[in-house]
Amino acid sequence: MRSRKFLPVLLLFFVITVLFIVKSSLAKYAANFNGEDSAVIAIMASDVTTSFSTVGAEPGSITMIPFSITNTANGKTCEVTQTYKIAIERSNNIPFEFDLCKDSSCNNVVSKVGTYYSDSSFKLNAGVPETNNYYLRVYWPSNKNDASYSLEVDYIRLKINAVQVD
Repeated sequence: MRSRKFLPVLLLFFVITVLFIVKSSLAKYAANFNGEDSAVIAIMASDVTTSFSTVGAEPGSITMIPFSITNTANGKTCEVTQTYKIAIERSNNIPFEFDLCKDSSCNNVVSKVGTYYSDSSFKLNAGVPETNNYYLRVYWPSNKNDASYSLEVDYIRLKINAVQVD
């Protein structure tokens, strides 16, 4: 009879022993890696130059502002191909209107999509110094001649958004 009382304890011990053996025999994997690597970083260079300070300040006036975009900066040429788009930011105090042109006579006007001017030629190739020239035509329509504009100041800023082509 004593052996029957001892049987549940023995079974419990057997189950615990089996669980311990199964748990410790499960495969465990660990890996440790050491090493070195290097990366080459391409130079992303671009620059914008322009030469103007004042825009015609009377209704009916037209001012041409030349500027250029290049893929070189600080003597280094960009090592990746870039595409870009151009936006005009301003304070809107004077009713100026704008055209972005590829030539000084404004025969080749770039279209505007949303807030950016964009064109398939807005691209600078990798490793080759390139410069794209543009003209911003700023005009003040003659029918917008209210005297309230006489003391206003406006600013014009070109925003170039260049993106690396993969």
